[in-house]
Amino acid sequence: MLDLKLRIDIIEFYHTGYRQILEIENYYRMNFDNQIIPFLLDAFSKDFDLEEDVFKSEKFRTILQIHLSFLAQKNDACKKGKKLAIKLDEELKSYLQ
Repeated sequence: MLDLKLRIDIIEFYHTGYRQILEIENYYRMNFDNQIIPFLLDAFSKDFDLEEDVFKSEKFRTILQIHLSFLAQKNDACKKGKKLAIKLDEELKSYLQ
């Protein structure tokens, strides 16, 4: 039977490492699907000077900043998840010896 600390670490890995990454990934995809794609489709369907009108617009910068924020959060969550996975791997190896 696994000791309490190891069980807690497994639960922490699942919730903090794995689930957090999935949640951020879902927001990241939703932002892409609901904000970026419609914005670009709208921009390309109109007769804009894309370099001037679209990509220098405040709306585009805001959308891009939100998307980059989700990406940074995902990156941080992956780093945390990796640390937890390494810790859990070491504990499991130690437990199995």
